[in-house]
Amino acid sequence: MIVCGIDIGASTGKIVLLDNTKICADIVIPSRFDTGRLVETLCELGTEQAGISLEEIQCIVATGYGRSQVPMAEKRSRKSPVMPGEHTISMRK
Repeated sequence: MIVCGIDIGASTGKIVLLDNTKICADIVIPSRFDTGRLVETLCELGTEQAGISLEEIQCIVATGYGRSQVPMAEKRSRKSPVMPGEHTISMRK
C-alpha cells in the first residue's frame, strides 16, 4: 500500500511516500508564494522519485499552514504528530 504525506509549511514544502514501511520518496523544497504550484511540484517530484503515478497512491494526508491547498488529501491536520501513539519520519539523510 502506497501512502503519501504532504507538509506545506511557511518556509518549506515536504512530501514523503511510503510503500508499506519503506520510504520510496522524500522531497523538501522551499515554499513560495504560489502554494498550489508548490503542491503540484511536490507531487510531480515525489512520484517521479518513487517511479509511480499519483493514481497509485492509496491515501494522501496533508498538514501545515497550507494543508487546505492540497485538494487530493483525504485528511488534513493542523497539529504536528508528537502525541503518544503518533509517529514522525525524519527526512534528513
